[in-house]
Amino acid sequence: MLNDVEERFSIDQRRIYAAGFSGGSRFAMAFAVKEKRISGVIGCGAGLPNDRNYLPSGNSGFVYYGTAGTRDMNYIEMHDLTGFFSNQTGVISYLRTFSGGHQWPGPDLITEAVEWIILQTMNRKIIPADQTFLSYIENKTQNLINSQLSAGSQADAVMYMRFAARDFRGTPFSSRISQLLTESEKSAEYKTAIRKWNKMASDEQERKEKYLNYLSEIVNSGSFPDSASAWWKSETRALIRLRDKGTPENSQMASRVLNFISILCSEQGTSYYRNKLYAPAAFLFEICTLSDSENENNYYNLARSLAGSGKLKESVDALSAAMSHGFNSRKMVGSDPAFGKIRNDTRFKALMLKMK
Repeated sequence: MLNDVEERFSIDQRRIYAAGFSGGSRFAMAFAVKEKRISGVIGCGAGLPNDRNYLPSGNSGFVYYGTAGTRDMNYIEMHDLTGFFSNQTGVISYLRTFSGGHQWPGPDLITEAVEWIILQTMNRKIIPADQTFLSYIENKTQNLINSQLSAGSQADAVMYMRFAARDFRGTPFSSRISQLLTESEKSAEYKTAIRKWNKMASDEQERKEKYLNYLSEIVNSGSFPDSASAWWKSETRALIRLRDKGTPENSQMASRVLNFISILCSEQGTSYYRNKLYAPAAFLFEICTLSDSENENNYYNLARSLAGSGKLKESVDALSAAMSHGFNSRKMVGSDPAFGKIRNDTRFKALMLKMK
């Protein structure tokens, strides 16, 4: 693809960038590590490549703009990236958070990402400095810091101050921000915010490890008793209560953990289904319906897995639940071999008639 772009268009070889979301974000970074023509990466919703052979190092010269929703299961990972980059690599990085889950941000933040890339290009003297543009970015950065301070988000405000002091080094704006940064880091509000952040991050990690270990034990045992389903129902209900009624920090943390459970079980469930291991697939997709109860695909995948494991009545129940959550494709169900054994079921036929 890169070669094709270079053949089709007249491009600046010093300004080739990669961007990606989730697994695509990990790939974009891996691509930049191995392909020296990549000058920068915009990564959303996930950080380092899973393959350790593609980790950036002290020789990595690209710049990196990361962004993540506050309810994204990889939010903590994205936060930790800036420290990794500054301590172990030659990568200049930035992190911009937004209110949302595992998703791309809106166009305004994507525009900010491109503007930051342009700023770094000017700092590296690849293109001439544009004072009008620099003043515009200074004002935008100041407004971002002010908005975080006004909202009481001391930790995020200090993070953006650190980026600004570095990115505008040698300017009066950087001097002002550096002074504000020194004062803010000494404040009681900032120290309290950091303690709360560390406690929340530790709690989140412990929860994820607990769920991952328990899930592995159950699946590896090959036994899926009702007590296991009841345990997951209790845990996900507690997380949902925390998401809906907890403090803003705990609400976001609960959303991230629920997101983690859902995606983990969906990926593993899909793998088991493809290998025709229908019982563990059904167990995992049932957990998906608990942790992400509005996703129609979770119920549909549960219905397919239950049909494969011979639980025909339960399969129809799950398919009905999929429809009540928005699923409405008669063609998909009709062509899906998973439902071969229940095509003559009266309830199944009734559901098919309701689909488009």
